[in-house]
Amino acid sequence: MTTFEHYYYIDESLKGAVAAGALGLASLTSGADPADASPAITFTSPSKTPIKVSPSPTYNPSFIQEVKEAENSVKAGWRGNKFYPYPSPEGGTATIGYGHKLTTSESKSGKYSSGLTEAEATALLFKDLRTSEDRLKRHLRLKYSVDYNTLKLNQKQILLDFTFNIGNVTTKFPKFTQHVLNKDKAGMIKEHERKYKDKKGRYHRLQDRNERTLRFIQDQF
Repeated sequence: MTTFEHYYYIDESLKGAVAAGALGLASLTSGADPADASPAITFTSPSKTPIKVSPSPTYNPSFIQEVKEAENSVKAGWRGNKFYPYPSPEGGTATIGYGHKLTTSESKSGKYSSGLTEAEATALLFKDLRTSEDRLKRHLRLKYSVDYNTLKLNQKQILLDFTFNIGNVTTKFPKFTQHVLNKDKAGMIKEHERKYKDKKGRYHRLQDRNERTLRFIQDQF
């Protein structure tokens, strides 16, 4: 078994791959370098350490970089070459890395108190995106009888971004979801804006995220 120093996202089509997301590593039982199957992508890292991942149909390099910047462009919680938990603007448990809001059990146990390297934060992001994608598939099937796998890449990515950020997009943004499914660009632009409620109950526009979403709609649809 060959173990690689950098975290690689191994697409499901590469059989025999076991992603060890919690460690920021991946092993191939076949012993083959994942770069043999598809070229590695190097992401920008705060520590300047190259973080390599293998391309995926949904999690392509530009999408992952966009999610990283949208979730934590200011590198909140980054010190001493590690990410540490920082207060969430909406209150509740802290957040770490790229949009991972700690669960109650993670917060109580101090699971991330020793911090995450960039590789580990990237691995956690991929794990969270996969969880969000599974939820999105289920929500689309239950509410719209839509098979997620039949959607175009731009539809998958924008709905996945919303799901990762705010939860069930089909219930929280039903009009927007329907516009995405219908490829209705004007409708998407009208309904795309997101807000969050702080711990005092006040609502705030997610200005940077809304601007990124608008650019994505204008460029990709």
